[in-house]
Amino acid sequence: MVHSIPSQRAAKILLTRPQRQSERFADILHKQLGDHLEIEISPILEIRFIDPEVDLTRVDGLVFTSENGVSGLARVTPRRDLAAYCVGDRTAEVAREAGFEARSAHGDVDALAEMLVRSAGGKTLLYARGKHIARDLQPMLGCACIDLNETVVYDQAELPLSEVARALLAGTDPVLIPLFSPRSARLLCQSLDRSSTAPCVALCLSKAVAEGCPPGLFDVIAISGAPNLQSMVELIKRYCSH
Repeated sequence: MVHSIPSQRAAKILLTRPQRQSERFADILHKQLGDHLEIEISPILEIRFIDPEVDLTRVDGLVFTSENGVSGLARVTPRRDLAAYCVGDRTAEVAREAGFEARSAHGDVDALAEMLVRSAGGKTLLYARGKHIARDLQPMLGCACIDLNETVVYDQAELPLSEVARALLAGTDPVLIPLFSPRSARLLCQSLDRSSTAPCVALCLSKAVAEGCPPGLFDVIAISGAPNLQSMVELIKRYCSH
């Protein structure tokens, strides 16, 4: 169900993902929904690669839950002959572009865990991840006899909202805010204060993301039909039409 935005004015969109991902998503929105959209980019996270030493000698496959994990590992090893188990289609696409043999779970971390249990039993895997993760993958593998090792290849450093973004939130026009992770939702909520007078709509990629959004801070909290970019585009489209 789509609730009405409490305003007759056209909604504006605030993107808070890291700069590169926000720019790419803004391009997707303009191509699919029109150039008339007013989009402001104000990252609240900045990706900083760590470049750890990795030893893939006894590794049978790789695990990625983000495109930044792919990019971070690709920076530190020339090997591309290992199977790459990826959480979703976008991560798998980036892995293929980097030269890995990618397989997509077509979903979220639960779907990835199911794919690993089904396809990687008895194998030694290396999970290239960020410093901050929403869920721990290891306990989700149960008794699958998977040796899951982890390496942190990037950090997600906090950034303050830009002055333009704060002015947007202090206005009167409704603001649509797509949120893609529980941590980004929490950080955004910490940035919202009493000066944020605009009607705000939190558009969440999943239920886990929505749980990080206190109802009192948002006029509407909506959840995407599936945890992928296209479903988020469709959710934004529905609210832009109100």
